[in-house]
Amino acid sequence: MCKAAFDRDPVFADLGRSSPSAAMGIAAHAVLEAAYRGAFATAEDPRQAALAFWDSTIAKLASERSVSQEPPRWRGYQMKRMRAASRAATVATSTPKGLPTDGKATSARIEAWLKSADGKVVGRPDRVETTGGRTTVVDLKTSSIEPDDVPAAYQQQLQLYSWLWREVWGEWPHGAVIELLDGTRLPLTVIPAECEALAGEALVALDSFNELAESGADFTTLATPGIEQCRYCLFKGSCPAFLSAAEPEWGPYRSTIGGRLVEDSSNGDDDRCLTIAAERGTASNDGGVVRVRGILDGPLLPSDSFVVADRVIPEVALHDYRADPDSLIWIWDKGMEARLV
Repeated sequence: MCKAAFDRDPVFADLGRSSPSAAMGIAAHAVLEAAYRGAFATAEDPRQAALAFWDSTIAKLASERSVSQEPPRWRGYQMKRMRAASRAATVATSTPKGLPTDGKATSARIEAWLKSADGKVVGRPDRVETTGGRTTVVDLKTSSIEPDDVPAAYQQQLQLYSWLWREVWGEWPHGAVIELLDGTRLPLTVIPAECEALAGEALVALDSFNELAESGADFTTLATPGIEQCRYCLFKGSCPAFLSAAEPEWGPYRSTIGGRLVEDSSNGDDDRCLTIAAERGTASNDGGVVRVRGILDGPLLPSDSFVVADRVIPEVALHDYRADPDSLIWIWDKGMEARLV
């Protein structure tokens, strides 16, 4: 919905790059899906077959997207590549960790779309497994998650998948799990009342959004910024509501920095360096100088441009920041700036 709204109202220039993290997530899901479908089961070396599958998937994604670095230079690339291949080899040769080993047959629906009865909500869990008459919704996550600290967004995602499963098949799944790349499974309890309440909230929010959108409301008024709802949003670098409301505590690990461009001292496409006076976002908003490096291909930028750097990882020194390949840069025009509160 956000992307469609932006497409209708292109008053900003996005000079960012597609997220390598997203590309690696897509590749990991593709490798594991292929493994569960049996693609590597007859390979002489399932691990090497999975590595080749990963490499071809990443090559295709890199050719379709504008990336500022070669994939092997992406942060965490080799680790995720090797973990995905190792996990795929395990799937190809043995029972997945956490599944029953008592001889009961296991069937799985892989990447199957589920749609609510009214057609308003759809979802596609990575797998739905049935073993001995018990159904489990499975979703793969490539990030590191502590067993006692599963993000609320992931829990809600699985609750909605469980609700959709009941909408389609008329019965609740017996459980839900998050599966990590190393095969670890984090079980979640399916509580029907909570699933139905969450689905009801989602439908109310959807209907409200659609009514406002159809009435011609400015898309910037539709945002409801907050620490949870904005944490994983790819568009917050172009959102006046977020930039107006954001506080430093909203970004403990990655920062979003908005402010006037002081200098673009880049030496070339692979060595970009922007100096920004931090005024908005989750960095300290005291106008202090922040240096952002390693993002944005293209010509030098004019001074005094309003720039937002998103997904920036702070270095040790205060107000000295470095952007890894996941970072995005947004250059705002005067029309977008006028929407800041």
